[in-house]
Amino acid sequence: MQHAQHTLGCTHGPTDPCPLALQVEEDLRARLLHLRTDVSATGLLNELHLTEKTAKRLVERFPEDAHLKSQELETFSRASPALLQAWEPSYTLLVQLAEFRQESLKLLSEMSRELVKLSMDLNPAVLREYFNFTLAYAKLHLLIGACLQDQGRLVLAAYCQAHRTAGKGEPAGVAQLAAYVREFEPALPRLQADLGGARIRFAEALTPQHEP
Repeated sequence: MQHAQHTLGCTHGPTDPCPLALQVEEDLRARLLHLRTDVSATGLLNELHLTEKTAKRLVERFPEDAHLKSQELETFSRASPALLQAWEPSYTLLVQLAEFRQESLKLLSEMSRELVKLSMDLNPAVLREYFNFTLAYAKLHLLIGACLQDQGRLVLAAYCQAHRTAGKGEPAGVAQLAAYVREFEPALPRLQADLGGARIRFAEALTPQHEP
């Protein structure tokens, strides 16, 4: 799905982020908040009769097959239809978040390279968008990290295991999604690296630009 790419990859200039970009972030964040609530409330261990050891193996081996025992596979086989129906929207959301992250960092990098046009005295409106979009990206990133810190990784691993058990093979994009999820261990250093890589330069943008 190219949800994020269609929104951010528009024809505006590099210092003029698409007006819909923040709306996309707000939509993703609202859905992510619902996901965190669902993840926190789920009793997946009890529903699937999983031991802590089995749950740990699912998470550690994700996205690969956890090679469950026959009794565990039978449980997954019975639970797969309901599990897939319940958590497919969450899987789709995480795929969209991965796309949004990639496109957002490209946009922030382009804006940072055009810093001369982001002066507060020369172009305050664009600079506000630069600040707002950076903060929105940071909030979304930390919320994803919090969601995955709960039972999010277990839900994701169980969904993929159920997908295989149901004879559907690997979910689309699971390898890329697994790499994306691993980057949130832990979330704050990854955020610092992301913003450093995008060369976010607030202090320089706030320095007055004097025309000759």
